[in-house]
Amino acid sequence: MIWLRKNRSGHSRPTLGRVLQRANLGLALIAVGTAGIFLTLVALFALRAYANHNLHLIARSISYTVEAAVVFGDRPYIREAMVLIASKEEVSEAKILDNGGNVLVSWHRPKDGPLHGLEQIVAHWALPEPVVLPISHEGKQVGKVWLSGNGGSLLRFLLRVFWA
Repeated sequence: MIWLRKNRSGHSRPTLGRVLQRANLGLALIAVGTAGIFLTLVALFALRAYANHNLHLIARSISYTVEAAVVFGDRPYIREAMVLIASKEEVSEAKILDNGGNVLVSWHRPKDGPLHGLEQIVAHWALPEPVVLPISHEGKQVGKVWLSGNGGSLLRFLLRVFWA
């Protein structure tokens, strides 16, 4: 097959078939790249929604667990229950507040590891605002659960996706 033909001046130029093949290849690459970027963005926003929903579920679980302890002011049990749940989940910081906004108990995930700063950036993007849910007893609010998300698992997932 002849890919290049010489014109009258002796210079080589591509054939019509070669020009069309290159144009089709370029369009195909642009289409695949655009679809890839679009699907990645959709996946990231879906992950953001799932992370937010997960944080709400964790807050609700903590709220139910510490309800009686908040009513009776049992700070050691509040701390024990909150740490038991929050330390196993994607929580960076957790607080239990009374109705006046005073902190009864607070907990922070240890700031260790080489990617801690990057985890916080990812967590701030994925969960820009902390989750605050009421603690209710017999239909009355007796306190609040305040949770801030941790981006560790999300960061590890993103690193696996982009390095794969």
